[in-house]
Amino acid sequence: MVTAAQMFDACTSFAPQADIIVMAAAVADYRPRTVADKKIKKKDDEMNLELEKTPISPAHSGLPRKRGRSSSGFPSKPITNASTH
Repeated sequence: MVTAAQMFDACTSFAPQADIIVMAAAVADYRPRTVADKKIKKKDDEMNLELEKTPISPAHSGLPRKRGRSSSGFPSKPITNASTH
């Protein structure tokens, strides 16, 4: 897998059969709206990049529950109230 979209598709494909799902946060909150298949040549001094939201993991976005399945997810946000002891 190379892209977040490929990871999403793989999760969507395999999650319904899984007995256990362990997921980490998305690789990014946004992705490019379009992806070039080759180098983009310079035209101007500036370039605008359009972004769209990366879909959330199907394991945590309403995937039908399966009796006996466990799932766990881990956010990529820092824990601010963690004890140092």
